[in-house]
Order: sequence, then C-alpha cells, then structure tokens
Amino acid sequence: DSKYIDVLERTMYNNILDGVSISGDHFFYPNPLASFGQHQRSEWFGCACCPPNVARFLPSMPEYIYAQQNENIYVNLYITSKTSFEIEGNKLFLRQASEFPWNGGVKIEVEEANGIKANLKLRAPGYAMNRPVPSNLYVYLNENKEPFDVKINGEKSDYTIDEKGYITITQKWVKGDKIEIDFPMDVHKVKANPEVTDDLGKMAFERGPLLYCAEWADNPEKNVSSLIVDPNASITVQKSEILGDCFTIETEAKRASRKLDGAIEVSKSEKLTLIPYHLWNNRGPGEMSVWLPTSLEYTLPEPAPTIARKSKVTASVRSAAIVAVNDQLYSSNSNDHSVPYLHWWPRKGTEEWVQFDFEEINEVASLKTYWFDDGPDGGCRIPKGWKVEYKKDDQWKEVETTGEYTITKDDWDIIHFKTIKTKTLRLVIDLPEEYATGLYEVIIE
Repeated sequence: DSKYIDVLERTMYNNILDGVSISGDHFFYPNPLASFGQHQRSEWFGCACCPPNVARFLPSMPEYIYAQQNENIYVNLYITSKTSFEIEGNKLFLRQASEFPWNGGVKIEVEEANGIKANLKLRAPGYAMNRPVPSNLYVYLNENKEPFDVKINGEKSDYTIDEKGYITITQKWVKGDKIEIDFPMDVHKVKANPEVTDDLGKMAFERGPLLYCAEWADNPEKNVSSLIVDPNASITVQKSEILGDCFTIETEAKRASRKLDGAIEVSKSEKLTLIPYHLWNNRGPGEMSVWLPTSLEYTLPEPAPTIARKSKVTASVRSAAIVAVNDQLYSSNSNDHSVPYLHWWPRKGTEEWVQFDFEEINEVASLKTYWFDDGPDGGCRIPKGWKVEYKKDDQWKEVETTGEYTITKDDWDIIHFKTIKTKTLRLVIDLPEEYATGLYEVIIE
C-alpha cells in the first residue's frame, strides 16, 4: 500500500535529513517545527540514540526502493539506482534515473530481459494526487490541476491508479524498454486539521516530498516568528546557491512588531524566502518557522524594544537558549515546555549568572523573573537564592533593595531597589544542592 511509502518518503527527506548537519558531524534529537533560536545541533549526546539510528538507516535505505511479490515488481521510491529481480527463473534488470527531490522526472530502463512478463507497479506519490498524508491531518489549499504523464518507449500511455496507489504496466519486458514519468512539483499550501490548535490560522509550504520553512538568515530583520503570509500572494521557485544549491520558494509576507506602549505595527509586504526544512540551522541558531500565520491574530509580534530586549545577554552557561530570557514569551507555569527557557542542568549547587549589557547607561529600579522548575520528574527546581548586581567603576555591587527577595514557583518574583544608573546588570543565582535551575524571562524596569 503506497500510503506507507508516502510516510516513509516524508520521513526520509525531512525528519532524518534534518537530524544531521550538512557537515555530517552535528545532530538534532528533536525535529522542532519552530525555533526562537534556542535550538542548535550537538556534536554528541549523553544518551546518543538518534545519531546511530541515522547511521543504521542510510545503508538500509536501498532496500526500500523496490519490492517484489511474485510477478509484481514495485517501484516505491524514485531514487537513482539499479537492481534485478528473478521471475520464474529469468532475470529482469532495471536501472532508474531520478531527479528527485528537486524535480519530478523519472526514467526507468530495462537493462536486460528476455521477454519476461511482469507487472511493473509504479507508486503515485500522495502529493501528486493532492493528498499530503494518508489521513485528514493535513489538506492542500491549492491542488494540482493537471495529471502527470507516463510514457512507454517514448509514447504517452493511458494509465489508472489502483486503490493501493500504484500505476500498473503489464507487458513482456525486453532490453531497452523505457518508462518515463514527470511527476508535478507544484508548491502546495498546507492547512492543518483544526483540532491541531497550535496550527490554527497558519499555513505551511511543501514542494514534492519536501517541507519548507522560513529561517532567520534569509529574511529581513532576522525575524520570522512575527511574519504574516498572504495566502493569495504569488509563488516562485528558484534554484539557489545557498546550502548546497537547493531550490528555494519565494513569496511575500508582512511583519508585526510591538511598540513600548503595547500597540502593534504591521509593515508593508516584503519578499519571503523559504528553504527546505531539512537544511535549517546550518548557518547558526536563529528563528525558524514551518507554520506561518496568515493573519495578525495568530502571529507573534516582534517584542517591544524594552531595556532587556535591547541588551546583549550572556550567561554562565553557553547555550543557544539564552534568547529565552528577553524574548517576551511568557510561560503559564514553571513547567511550561511550549515556550523557550534557559537552564543550567546538569550543574548543581553552583553560583550562576545572567548578564545584561545595555546599549547605553540606563536608570533601573526593579527586576522581575520567572523560574523554570520541571519537578517532580525533571532535574531543575526553583533556585536556593538569587540577587541582583550592577557594575560600577568596573566592580560588581549588589543593589540596595527596598524589599525582600522571594523565590516562587508558577509565578513571577520581583525585587525593587533604589534607582541606579548603570550600563551592566546581572542576575546571580544560587542553585540547589541536588538540582539545577532554569528561567523563562527577565524584565528590567
């Protein structure tokens, strides 16, 4: 049944390839469909299940291209290759030349045969049949309008697609017989089932078996989470020199941004470039999104230019998740994994810090923070203690508080202090003896 190969092909070109960097030596554990810059491939993991799975899959992949059941020969995947089959003691040798995944042209040639009768079954990919997945999870907003052509020895051939998703060509095969198919590689706009609430009011893009995404490196302001795409905008496909000569998709989008007074501005339409999803995060960490809002209601406006937002932020741990502390994405509780957070796991019982270097000297009088605590099962808890320090004459000094430091789970902690003038402020954190600590956000006023 071709629906299983549809899932295999989607996994192969997207999930598996996304797990490995272009250089082949850095790996992802998850396959996130959005990032605010907190994700980055690692050289290795303490429990390294995923990299060996990739290593196992690659040499086994050729076994999925073809299959045989008696006189039925299945071509499941369109990948340049050659193989042979035995039917009633006779050999049938096939060679395939494929332009996948960038283009849909496929040629299958009989290299050797002596009048062997066989049913050659060619898979009709779901995306060529206006079916993104074999369920109602996703649908295309724009469907292919023209059927694809199948040629046998240069002549167009009528064909039907059976209930299992295969085109069957039955004849006595001889050396030199050729089949040519040109599958459509239209750009499809994808909509999710409305029960997938995270994807409401959003749209994704596919081309053939490839899923696409917007990434920071290709778009204005290095920001993609605040984009609003126009479902009716024109779409073009370009062969690009970036990321190994891939094909990119170009369309238009607007950007939303929040002002200090809370008002939201929407920009004029700008060019939006999309890259194949499996190639993201090869140019450094930054924002990425697969599902793109089609209206202001569902987008995340660019954060307001607050003191914390405009600061250069560093920490006592090197992590791409440092972007979390001033992204203005607020958690609903201390174990909320739907928004980014910074953590110090597996460190325990140490003194750690997060530092804010302002663009200019600022007057500040309070700091507010929200802690990450994934108890009882995880390794992070609210801190043992914390304090605020500022730089004066190149020396760190603790602020003179006007209240008590509190340590709260599932809510904000705020400390007020006598107004200071400084260009550098830091949050100093004492980790519990048996646990690490993390935090979602810091607000400086």
